[in-house]
Parts: sequence; C-alpha cells; structure tokens
Amino acid sequence: MELKIYDAKGAQHTLTMNENAMRDMRAEDGLNAVPLDKFFENQIVKATGDVTAVPDGKSHPTVLNQIAAQMGVNPRSTLKEVMSGGVHAASTGGDASITGRLLVTAMLLPVIENQMREDRSGYAAMLRQHAALNINLPGTRWDRPILDFKRPENSRPQPVAELAEPVRMLTIKSSQKSSALLGEAIGIEFSDQALQNSTIDFISLSMRRQAEESANEVAMAHILSLLNGDVDVGMPTLASVVRGGAAVASTLDSAAGSGKLTQTAWVKWLWRNNLRRTITTVVTDFDGALAIENRLGRPTVQTDDAKSKRIDVLTNVVNPNWPNQVDIIITQDPNWPANTIVGFDKAYGYSMVSSAALNYSAMESLAIRRSTKLRIDSASAVDRFMNDAWDILDIS
Repeated sequence: MELKIYDAKGAQHTLTMNENAMRDMRAEDGLNAVPLDKFFENQIVKATGDVTAVPDGKSHPTVLNQIAAQMGVNPRSTLKEVMSGGVHAASTGGDASITGRLLVTAMLLPVIENQMREDRSGYAAMLRQHAALNINLPGTRWDRPILDFKRPENSRPQPVAELAEPVRMLTIKSSQKSSALLGEAIGIEFSDQALQNSTIDFISLSMRRQAEESANEVAMAHILSLLNGDVDVGMPTLASVVRGGAAVASTLDSAAGSGKLTQTAWVKWLWRNNLRRTITTVVTDFDGALAIENRLGRPTVQTDDAKSKRIDVLTNVVNPNWPNQVDIIITQDPNWPANTIVGFDKAYGYSMVSSAALNYSAMESLAIRRSTKLRIDSASAVDRFMNDAWDILDIS
C-alpha cells in the first residue's frame, strides 16, 4: 500500500507500507515496533535531513491525520473499517489491512499516552507533582545515580588548608547495575463481533479508563516502594537509612500511642532533624490520616477572643522550620503497614523516572477465539533522592 505524505515544506513523499516496512519499523526500536506515524516521520527526516520537515499540524496536517484521510478513517470509524484498510482499501493497492492494523494502534496510542501524562486527580498525578525530579528516559533501562558523602556526614565544617579537600565532600556516581523500569501493560481484546460495531473513539474512551486505573495501581506500588525499598533499582528500605531510626510517638509524648497521636508528638516529629529537611508531605493510610486530623491537643481558635485584654504575652517562634501546611497523601495499598506515617521534604524527596515513549506489540489475531488482541506497554520507577529528606513516625 502506497501513502503520499506532505512534509512541512510542502514536498510530497511516497511511502510504501508492506511486510518489509513492518520489519524496518521493528528494527528501529529493537523488540518493539515504533508507531506507524512516528516511523513515517523518521523516514521524512532521513529523506530531507531536516527535523523541521515533519508536519506539525499547522501548515500541513500531521502524518497521522494524512494517513487517516487517505484511508477514509476518522474517530467514528469502526475497528473493522480501519483494520481492513479503510474505505479506500480497494483503490490504494497492496495489502491495506497491514496499514489498517498499524493505524488502529497509532490512533489509540496518543490517547493512552496523554492519559498517562496529563494531570488528573489520581495517584499517578500526585506522584509526579510531589517529585523533586521528573526524569524521562528514551528506553526502559536506567543507570541509577548514587549520592554519597566522601567524609562522615556528622563532621562539622571547618577551615580548609590550601589545596586540601573539604571535610564534607559530596560524590555522585553511577550504579554499577543497570536497572529495568517497572513495566505497565494495558491490554484489550476485541471479539470479531465487536470489531464490526465498536468505533475508534469508543475504544479510546474505554482504554483511557483502563489506563487511569492501571496508572493509579502502579503509583501506589511506587509509593510503597519508597518505604519498603526496591531491590531492582538498588533502593534500600527507608527504616534502614532514616537518620536516628523511626520515631515512636509514645517516646515523643507519653500520651500518644496505640494508634493515637498528640499535638506534642506531631510537632516534635516535624521538628526532628529540621536542619536537614522540612517535612512538607506525609504518606499514610486512611486511619493514619484520621489520627493526624484528630490528634489530641490540636490547637483551636474556637475559644479564643483576639480582642480580649490579655494578661499573658503571645509568643512567636522566629525559626519554626516546619511548614504552615503539610500535604497528606492517603494510600489505599493494602500492604501499607498500620500506624505508620512517612514524611518527606518535597524539594529533595524522590525522583520519578519514566520511559519517554510508549511501546506496543503488533496486533494478534486469534482465529479459534475469533478475536484480536492489542497490548501497549510503558515503564516507570521511583528512587529516593536524599535519604535525609525522609522520616518515619510510628504511632502504634
């Protein structure tokens, strides 16, 4: 099947879609085939030597829209129409169904990609918003950077002799182990009957919802890994690295404990290690959030009259080192330990690492089941940035 694509300069490119092209698409990205429109965009760049020749939808329609137009396909087209090569299949020549099957994926992929990246109210969005760094990788392998002090961290700054190293020296090196990002897979299977009636926009909406649910589940797994560690990326458990070990509420205030939190224990915990971090965000389960909200001795202004003639003198802490507001992320992960509150400094807490592009495997037709399957994969991971930015409060 031949497709005529105009680039951003107005030049026409004739691109042939056949079995050889499919092999070339797979060869460009190793195990996974690049999306149909991205493959054609790469061909335009190779032919012109100019990355600006790729149509951006302004002067000329995007490659994807040009392909769809030539095949007579739009979001209201049924999957059967698209996968058979579109309404113009008879006049385009060659095996139009090859292009049609790839076109389905190319039209669905941006929907899933946008869903996984757009800011919504789900856990995935919160995870990105509270990350100190958001890192996009071209692939799914990650060489994790390691931060370490060359000298003991508890050494105090002191005068340095000429040509001598500072007493406290931060070193940054790469992990000797290349880690694989956690894979996220979204799959969908169409029955032959559904192919005749389901439109592209109907399938897009269905997969968007599935992508949202999948992203939330992966995000909660990432949140748990910030506490329990992740062997795959070389991140130890938080309890093993937090300065001074986990704080116990009943030690901070004898009135706290047994799932109860007091104002004294809460403020002492926020104050702890404040020269190294300011806790801006806490993660806990629903019961933990209630314990924070209903803590004993929590200040109230209901009985205060600011206009009264006061005998006492009001005080004002000039270096509080605690925030005016602490964000609470409530996890619904059933594996989150009870009576555990984790806090971190958003500025130095963790890095969110994601694969920059989604990959997809080709559609698979199952003759016996009379159905067709499609799978789309992405990958991500989290890594604590500075361990000193974290702390644990045990209210048991």
